[in-house]
Amino acid sequence: MRECPQIGKGTLLPTNPTQNLVVAGPYQYVRNPMYCGVIFVLSGEAILLGSIYLLGWFFLFWLFHLVILFFEEPGLVKRFGEEYVICGKMCTDGFHV
Repeated sequence: MRECPQIGKGTLLPTNPTQNLVVAGPYQYVRNPMYCGVIFVLSGEAILLGSIYLLGWFFLFWLFHLVILFFEEPGLVKRFGEEYVICGKMCTDGFHV
């Protein structure tokens, strides 16, 4: 995640957001690589361990991810403009419903 301070001139924290749109590293493939990573780990653990509880956590976090996308996307479009819209067409949120 070194791309955020180097390219974006900021951090992942909402208190110090990036000034530039980061489209390098994992961000060139998915919009939220950390959320996607957690979702993939939870789904893998649920399958490997056969745990209904982990499967429940997986679905809750997936729903949380969708809510975050719903509220975050308009702000990112407003902040980065056409550059973000073009980037959004090239990469994915990882989970198309």
